[in-house]
Amino acid sequence: MALIFVEWRCQMTKAFLMGVSAMTSLFVAGLSYGSKTEGGTELKDVLETADATEIDISSKDLDSTARETDQIEGTTDDGGFEDAQMLEDIASTDPQPEGAETVVGLPLLKGPYLQWVTDKSIVVLIETKDDATGFASVEVSGGSGETVATKDFVFSKTFEKEGFPPIDTYLGKAKIEDLKANTKYNYCVVIKGSKVVCDAFWTAPLDKAYTPYTFVAFGDTRTDNDAHRKVIDGILSLSDVPHFAINTGDLVALGTDLTLWQEFFDIERPLLSKMAYYPVIGNHEYILWGKEYFQAWFDLDTPLRDELNYSFVFGNSAFVALNTNEDVTKGHVFDWMVAQLQSYHEAGYHIFVITHHPIYTCSNHPPYKGGVEFLVPEFERYGVVAVLSGHNHLYEHFLSNGIHYLTVGGGGAPLYDENDTCDQPRVMWKKVHNHMVVSVDGEKIEFTVFDDDADGGPQVIERF
Repeated sequence: MALIFVEWRCQMTKAFLMGVSAMTSLFVAGLSYGSKTEGGTELKDVLETADATEIDISSKDLDSTARETDQIEGTTDDGGFEDAQMLEDIASTDPQPEGAETVVGLPLLKGPYLQWVTDKSIVVLIETKDDATGFASVEVSGGSGETVATKDFVFSKTFEKEGFPPIDTYLGKAKIEDLKANTKYNYCVVIKGSKVVCDAFWTAPLDKAYTPYTFVAFGDTRTDNDAHRKVIDGILSLSDVPHFAINTGDLVALGTDLTLWQEFFDIERPLLSKMAYYPVIGNHEYILWGKEYFQAWFDLDTPLRDELNYSFVFGNSAFVALNTNEDVTKGHVFDWMVAQLQSYHEAGYHIFVITHHPIYTCSNHPPYKGGVEFLVPEFERYGVVAVLSGHNHLYEHFLSNGIHYLTVGGGGAPLYDENDTCDQPRVMWKKVHNHMVVSVDGEKIEFTVFDDDADGGPQVIERF
């Protein structure tokens, strides 16, 4: 039996879809990493394993692929409906969403959305159907309305890589520099002389400054658009807009589906235009070429090439984001993480760690394999304040040796129950869609978790 792929040129052919379908069947039959009892990656978690994604889908034949899958540890036969459906959907993914540019009545497919805010700069991104080089710019003004910066967007194909379905649109990037720290700026995206979107953002405080700020964390925004929209509306209803946002992964239900990505950006548009956005990749993005699409849209400074681990600082706090679809408990990624933690600890930053898979959890998916054994000792050694995770679709709060382990996976995905028994250091849990606001004021850090399903708007679940 042979698996035939044809070269990607301008569009996906029927023969390629047949090849993906055959590979999907192969994945379902053979792939797993870890087990339900030991945590980590398993088939039920939508094949969250590096081994699956390393297969070269443009050139591997069936026999060589089968040999690779035979080498992956463990098997499981408890895949649920949502994961089986996700795999089935891969073969039917439309590489280009029809009519996406008309969704919001603007000449933009996506954006503006913000990333990499510092005390001096911020990155603004937009996506357009056609190359808008020379026709699109961003204008930034101060509080009194005076223009402080104008920057043209630099456009390139959103995603184009041999052997993968392209994203046949254009991504524009503009880095605004020479800004003042801890300052609110207004800005407008200008296309062909017309201001099509205007909003505002805050720059970061000076490095290590004890200036107060807030950020919001949530995750697993996939599948239920109404629930996802409710969470975003809850965040935007806050009296003070957070300075930046963290998404703990599983932004969409299927990372290869461009229509789902468009829905994500449409729902989050009013939030993405107001604050810098820092996502970690979830298992639902990390399958086949979903990883490439994730990297195409999010301008993440990943020092270990495409392994999707990164860090950043904001005022007196530092954030280390880990790609837990891979094994980060050993090897060069582990070494990088330890070096980051040590450096930030010695510099006196509050340290937060961001993962998709939770280190502690008592819900549907097990804790991250090796997390307690190998990661927690490093977190404790370097004084981590909190670990922010998703993957399980509820709110959970664990406290161990002074570190808060928080599952904020209620961003829109179908909610999970807690386990019948829990032998972990859990403080509380609640089965609701949720978001968490973290306020940092010098040495004081306050966490406030909101129930976005409550009647009459978001209600506080817990504050500590």
